[in-house]
Amino acid sequence: MLAGCLAALGGQSAHGQIIWDGGAGALRSVAGDYSLAGAIALTAATTITAVSDTLTLSGNMANGGFTLTFAGAGDVTLSGIVSGGSGLNKTGTGTLTLAGANTYTGAATISAGAVRATNGAALGGTGSGTTAANSAALELSGGISIGAEALTLAGTAIGGTELNTTGTVALAGGTLDLGSLTHAIGTLQVTGPTPF
Repeated sequence: MLAGCLAALGGQSAHGQIIWDGGAGALRSVAGDYSLAGAIALTAATTITAVSDTLTLSGNMANGGFTLTFAGAGDVTLSGIVSGGSGLNKTGTGTLTLAGANTYTGAATISAGAVRATNGAALGGTGSGTTAANSAALELSGGISIGAEALTLAGTAIGGTELNTTGTVALAGGTLDLGSLTHAIGTLQVTGPTPF
């Protein structure tokens, strides 16, 4: 275990600097590209920051009921499965790509930057929903089908909130609250009892 924040197991490859900050409950990639292939288990609320460039996490991540925050101007790709009883937050201007069939049950909040979902279950369990606000973007990519997820686009800042899709993306039975959506790119197919 790492000083009360998270534990990483398995392979890693560095082309930059990575910092484990147990006191702050954080993993921080300072510069350059970095990959971590091991499983990660949170033991407290944790922030994972990519200051610049790209941080790739390919192992599974158990949130242990603690909130997981992704921050920074760099991009983070998470291809493992995020599980557990809490959700995730996205802050900072970078892009978080969620590629796994995630099972976490808490809400996802996108406060800044973008979250790109490339798997129909990338946004976790459908019970708590996903909210994009404050000029943030939710990107649904690759012709995926999102289950009964509540998607809320509620940004009111200058520039608005974006919903970007590639391919035809299906929202089956969930709710879609467009709030003050200013841009919609691509095709979103909504089925089921979703009133507009």
